[in-house]
Amino acid sequence: MPTQLFLGNAIIQDGIESFDCWRSRKEPIDVLNFTLRPQVSIRVENKAPVTFLLGLPGGTLKPVFAGAIDRTVSPYRARDKMADMMQPVKQAFTDILPQEVLSYVLKMKGIEKAELSPKQFPRKNFVADAPTFYDLILQVNRAWGVNYDGYFDVEQTFHWHERKEQSKLPIFAYGENIINLEFDGTAGTLLTVLVPEIEHSQLIGIEHPDVEVQEVLVDTIHHYTNDTGGLRTEIFFSVP
Repeated sequence: MPTQLFLGNAIIQDGIESFDCWRSRKEPIDVLNFTLRPQVSIRVENKAPVTFLLGLPGGTLKPVFAGAIDRTVSPYRARDKMADMMQPVKQAFTDILPQEVLSYVLKMKGIEKAELSPKQFPRKNFVADAPTFYDLILQVNRAWGVNYDGYFDVEQTFHWHERKEQSKLPIFAYGENIINLEFDGTAGTLLTVLVPEIEHSQLIGIEHPDVEVQEVLVDTIHHYTNDTGGLRTEIFFSVP
């Protein structure tokens, strides 16, 4: 299984026995659960930084998760930076832009890498009253009439902006790279072999007799090892 795990100061090459990685635009925190091979002897410490890369045999390893350990017994668990943003946010702002609200909170948390919408919004008086930073994002969206996803990517950069234009649309086709597909007309789930380069919040194409739409929005990505050790990617999608 081609994997690379950066764990604290250690680099573990192909030492993962099993993993379960969830990244979503609809859930506040991305999670990686993993077990190590018996021959890997290492102390897993709380809050140790983690970067996890995956690939197919003969292919290039791609980063699929970045975060920090928060469970130090096997199966180990790591969560992304959003896990550090779960404290209440209560602050009154006068004559402010949504980008300035988010930047203020990010700066308070020591987060410098952010990609915020370049759109020009009207200035408003705004009272932040949210149980977590994730809830603050939803509150900001409502106040300025947008529906942007707020999340950290695998480079640990925070994003809040319009969906970007894609130069290429990944295609999943019946009889080629779709193992299983379920679709109810508005949302569905697609199972395929490992596809580490797919991200949530992007569009993909589906060519399948049970799906009339040609483009769907990726809501959640689930990379995992199945019962036989095979590498799989499960894609949860919706009609945009």
